[in-house]
Amino acid sequence: MSATFEFKSGYQDSAPAHVPQDLVHDFDHVDPAKFAEDPFGPFLALRDSAPPIFFSRHHGGFWVVQGYDDLKEVLRTPALFSSWPMNIPYVPAWPRKLVPVELDPPEHKKYRALLAPLFTPKAVELMEPIIRRSAEELVDRFQNESEIEFLEEFARPFPTFVFMRLMGLPLEDSDKLLDIEDRIMRPSHAPEVKIKAGEEIVGYMVRAIESAKQAPANDDELLSYMVHWKDQEQRGLTDEELLDMGFLLFMAGLDTVTSLFGFAFAHLARHHDLQQYLIDNLNNNDVLDCAIEELLRKFPTVNTNRTVLQDCEFKGVQLKRGDRIMLPIVLANHDPKHFDDPATVKLDRKDNPQMLFGHGPHKCLGQYLGKRELRIALEVLLRRKPFFSIPEGKRISTYGGGVMGTTTLPLSW
Repeated sequence: MSATFEFKSGYQDSAPAHVPQDLVHDFDHVDPAKFAEDPFGPFLALRDSAPPIFFSRHHGGFWVVQGYDDLKEVLRTPALFSSWPMNIPYVPAWPRKLVPVELDPPEHKKYRALLAPLFTPKAVELMEPIIRRSAEELVDRFQNESEIEFLEEFARPFPTFVFMRLMGLPLEDSDKLLDIEDRIMRPSHAPEVKIKAGEEIVGYMVRAIESAKQAPANDDELLSYMVHWKDQEQRGLTDEELLDMGFLLFMAGLDTVTSLFGFAFAHLARHHDLQQYLIDNLNNNDVLDCAIEELLRKFPTVNTNRTVLQDCEFKGVQLKRGDRIMLPIVLANHDPKHFDDPATVKLDRKDNPQMLFGHGPHKCLGQYLGKRELRIALEVLLRRKPFFSIPEGKRISTYGGGVMGTTTLPLSW
């Protein structure tokens, strides 16, 4: 597929001929100024200012779908809407499609089936000691501090520690991988910076895979499991497949969790009543799980994308092969047709079909791991250092892009 599509970059002076002028509404989801203080607000403002499906001329041109039902339909129709490539603007930071997230059915099925048993609720339950140990170790470091930079002290290293331990990689490489991840994911970095970071991941993963091959098989370590895996015909994964899957696990395991933590803990810092509610229910997993679903609904960080595979009409809009489509999950999760009073965080919200982890064949395999990481982080912090706040006079800076997040989150006690 990649050889048949040519994606433009930059701002387009005019929309393609098949795009009606009344559907053109320029929106730049990467603009640093627009997203410096609130990455969700500019998206939510689109409901009043733009058509339900509109076309932006930024970043080579792309459609934006706003409604929950319409997003859901795109996500569950891979025959029309391909998951390759993931990013708008398109940056070839990886030389091939990411396995399995950028593969379409039926090719996608083999690799998802390989990974799926590693991330079931039961499998994640077995990971809990590793997750909890990582959280406790980090809180140990700032237990006696009255003020910290939460992202640097917890939100970034926590999922990294978990990832390294689950993959069987040395913890001392954590800082190196965090630096590479930052250069790939932050929209402020130039394309050449992202490409160079992708090359560094290739080098790192090649060495890690080779090391895993030389060691005895260990199904408790994800990389070892993949390296030594065999199908029914005793065929294993190629080096390219191992690299692709390792890169995907690296990106999914680090950045998305950190981004979610930034927004969720910032909100709790501003609302001690919500902290008290959680503290009162720390032994009630049902209450905690319900609260986590609400935090996922309110602060979805992902703007996923699709590519149109063939000319078609979608909800009365003419789409052409090669058109890019952005699916802002925040607009789905704040759709008033599906969520009562979507602007308000209700930790006891019962009817909550939030879509942070997507829908359809590409629904995120790591959803149970991400939820468990958030639950354990909440449990550990609220037991050991409750009632955190944002220090008076301090500000939180944020950014937009494919994965939105915070660059700072000062917390005090």
